[in-house]
Amino acid sequence: MANIREFTAPEYPRIRDDQPLVFLAGPIQGAPDWQRSVINSLKYLHRDEIAVANPCRDVLPEDFDYQEQVLWERHHIRR
Repeated sequence: MANIREFTAPEYPRIRDDQPLVFLAGPIQGAPDWQRSVINSLKYLHRDEIAVANPCRDVLPEDFDYQEQVLWERHHIRR
């Protein structure tokens, strides 16, 4: 079973170059929590440590910065 390191914006954790990173691209607003299902499946499909960048936040802070979110997503998609 894999060790999953999930993180959300605005976190930029240190990820080894040889460590897989999965970016959970897909619907966020108004969609069921499909991200949790994917993360649970990854635990059984992969044996190594996996970093998972989840753009879905539990709540948006009052000072939410849309541009910061976009930059975070682009960074992790490119990675």
